[in-house]
Amino acid sequence: MNLLKIALGTLILTSTLFSKEYIVNKDNSNAQFQIKYQKSNIIDGTFKDLSGKIDFDELSNNIKSLKGEIEIDSIQTLNESLEELIKSDKILDNKKFPKITFTATKIEENKIFGDLKIKDVTRNIEFELQNNGVFLDTLYLTLTTNIKRSFFDLSWDELLDTGSSATSNEIQIQINIEANLLDKFYFKDKKAK
Repeated sequence: MNLLKIALGTLILTSTLFSKEYIVNKDNSNAQFQIKYQKSNIIDGTFKDLSGKIDFDELSNNIKSLKGEIEIDSIQTLNESLEELIKSDKILDNKKFPKITFTATKIEENKIFGDLKIKDVTRNIEFELQNNGVFLDTLYLTLTTNIKRSFFDLSWDELLDTGSSATSNEIQIQINIEANLLDKFYFKDKKAK
């Protein structure tokens, strides 16, 4: 019995030993989205301010946990009035809900499932994962998914004469993450002092 406890303890210690914490680099990460308007026009946008933490096991090249936030104020499109509309209480209501959050609940080799919270609605969604691994203490990930805006109560447009919505219900999302090893940040801070 004691041998079994020692073996289990060693297994748990070994799996956490190689797991390291990475912090999302805001300067080199973004969340892009695309949505169709009036059937043929495409609206592209980007949220530039992402933050988050990732536990990553270099030995197995697997993500152990992932949690992140997007600042709604950091939205950029080619149209300033569109940005203001998206931030307004008609759509994302950034004054009341300044952040979009995501917490992974299940991680597989090429997929991440998790709770995405937009405004006051939380849905468990699936991301396709492209894990490019670690290079020089920096982790590179790309997450892609499609969500339905109606699932998050993002209904702002009126019906057209044809009876269909002016804006597509489907939103394509791509999150590009560059995350730095936490120890690397601490080392920089200490060196600067």
